[in-house]
Amino acid sequence: MPSRGLDLPSGGPPQIAWESLDPVLLHAITWFASVGPHKWHGKLWTPSLPLPTPLLDFHSRPLSGLQNVPSATSGTNKQTDKQQAPTKTTYISSTNGMGVIKIIDFFPLFFFSVPFTCSVLCAMSAVYAASLLLFLTAFFLRPRISLSATNLRAGYYSETCPSAERLVREAIRAAMSREPRSGASVMRLQFHDCFVNGCDGSVLLDDTPTMVGEKLALSNINSLRSFEVIDEAKAAVEKECPGVVSCADIVVIAARDAVALSGGPEWEVRLGREDSLIASQEASDEIMPSPRANATALISLFARFNLTVVDLVALSGSHSIGEGRCFSIVFRLYNQSGTGRPDPAMDPDYREKLDALCPLGGDGNVTGGLDATPTVFDNQYFKDLVQLRGFLNADQTLFSGGETATKEVVERFSRDQGAFFAAFVEGMINMGELQTQQRGEIRRNCRVVNDRRPTAVFSEF
Repeated sequence: MPSRGLDLPSGGPPQIAWESLDPVLLHAITWFASVGPHKWHGKLWTPSLPLPTPLLDFHSRPLSGLQNVPSATSGTNKQTDKQQAPTKTTYISSTNGMGVIKIIDFFPLFFFSVPFTCSVLCAMSAVYAASLLLFLTAFFLRPRISLSATNLRAGYYSETCPSAERLVREAIRAAMSREPRSGASVMRLQFHDCFVNGCDGSVLLDDTPTMVGEKLALSNINSLRSFEVIDEAKAAVEKECPGVVSCADIVVIAARDAVALSGGPEWEVRLGREDSLIASQEASDEIMPSPRANATALISLFARFNLTVVDLVALSGSHSIGEGRCFSIVFRLYNQSGTGRPDPAMDPDYREKLDALCPLGGDGNVTGGLDATPTVFDNQYFKDLVQLRGFLNADQTLFSGGETATKEVVERFSRDQGAFFAAFVEGMINMGELQTQQRGEIRRNCRVVNDRRPTAVFSEF
């Protein structure tokens, strides 16, 4: 199954997100690489490699990760399960508490044999020695991170935080009792998180002076909401199990709970994700679809993530609950495809209702139900599409957009709620498997990355 882990191209060295490394470590690596090839203990490293692979063997489980996760900066990821067998293990500890790194047999000799150390240093030039020491110092004092593959599974927190799922559900139930719409808003967060570089909680990050996050992306600004509900769930979990449950996992749990508490299906969620260290407005703008998207474009988008037409239609059924803004439909009412006329694929009576709700030049933030039962998770959404009463263009196009494949699935789900529920659960699980290959952490606050000031503690066995 797809899993988070270090991206290991076949036959090649680890691929590191250099932009997220600590500046001192990056400087040390650059300086050390500049002195030329080195040969230690029978192993050769050349500066052309991204990391001195003979020095480090990153301990990871077998990787079988996602082969095609689009992003703004990278193409297809490939992995291999190849591992080495180092003789010693060193744990690096810091304030964000993550990661295990194995050091090959060179290091026990280097650190624990004084004569060998002296002979090596004496043999080196002054530049070699200074470069090596700077690299090692920067490496061991860097914040501890996880580079291990994470296998998602049900019951992931059964031992480390057995109350996690219960606490999240209680927080979602409380939020929905205050505002029923918050359930749909929370459920949307998983879609907007997972499609942008995997399910890593990046959509939750606030902007910083050096990073414009995903909250200001075109599909999210003035649209995504209920971030405070995730904050409440996270606070409840942190109080009982500090530093254990990721924000990314809380989003996935909360989405499931929002559906179930609205009358929809229950399912077992697969957990074990980590939280990203960065977010990207650019990546979100590149990937997330517009409310104006047509069926053909949506099929192509989902195919990029190995999601099927059935996944597309079933996950669009998340609009069985919630509301949409007038801003998203005024073009359908008054200027569909630049014609100056309303969308012909709209029931006339329904159009009159929407005209009254969303007059031309009116408040674009006024909202209307996405289907006729916006607080109940059911198959009414599909019945509405068949009757040409879809709220969003991206919804109605599934039935009226000329794609036979999506139309047939819409018709089937409109007749069979059980089939819709089963396909929706499968689609949510499949979407939840989309994983980034970047390093991560367990955030203490879902809106900001952890303080990365390091401390170093070593234990060797």
